Amino acid sequence: SSLRGTYDNLKIINNGGAPNSQLDVSASGIVLRNSAGNPKDFAAFAVTMNIAGALGALGLDTGVEAGLTWYNIFAVGKEDGTFSLTFSTAARTAGPSFANLAGYTYWCFVGTIYNNNSSNFISICQMDKEVACEPLIGISGSNSAVANTYDNLSLTTVIPPTARAVMGIIGSTDTGTQTGVGIAADANDLGAQAHNADGASTGTVNIAGINFGGVSSFRMLLKTAQNVWWKTATTAANHAIIITGWEY
Repeated sequence: SSLRGTYDNLKIINNGGAPNSQLDVSASGIVLRNSAGNPKDFAAFAVTMNIAGALGALGLDTGVEAGLTWYNIFAVGKEDGTFSLTFSTAARTAGPSFANLAGYTYWCFVGTIYNNNSSNFISICQMDKEVACEPLIGISGSNSAVANTYDNLSLTTVIPPTARAVMGIIGSTDTGTQTGVGIAADANDLGAQAHNADGASTGTVNIAGINFGGVSSFRMLLKTAQNVWWKTATTAANHAIIITGWEY
């Protein structure tokens, strides 16, 4: 069953001592299911996962760590009540490889983390199904090909394939004269939101190294995984989208 497990007060954050390779994960309790769909309760836990450690429990399920990769985080459990977690590239509905998880038969998906081009985790703070992340640049210093006409943006390195909704900011990077920018879940204005602030900028705000003349926040459901549509009021290359979080 894809309806696989529930949890309470789940929290996932980067470990303070080794934030690039370790995550601290805790919850007040969790319910996992086995391949037959049978549920089992597991008690409160607080553990540290290490993708650079041994394969299996609290590490990578199989293979070797890779950069530029989204890793799903699965909770796993044994019939005797033993609980752990593992990183995996397997789909959220498929579950992890159990090749290095002998005796574990219960599982559920709990989150996703990105390992960047330096094989370092991005910074996140997850509370249950909502995630805040370090600012991730989707596109910057750019524009839609035709003014006020949607272009599709595939943002596979800043939005996980498991996300159902995404949060971020859109705005004009022209610090002299601002121009409008819109974002939507498809080319037909589904869930459309916009930053409309034509005119002279009264100041700038720097986010992720980008100076914005004006900026607006958005939260949008994703009709197509990892994809948004955007359009800009002009074809001047001075607009940007930054992702700051997502929901499962």
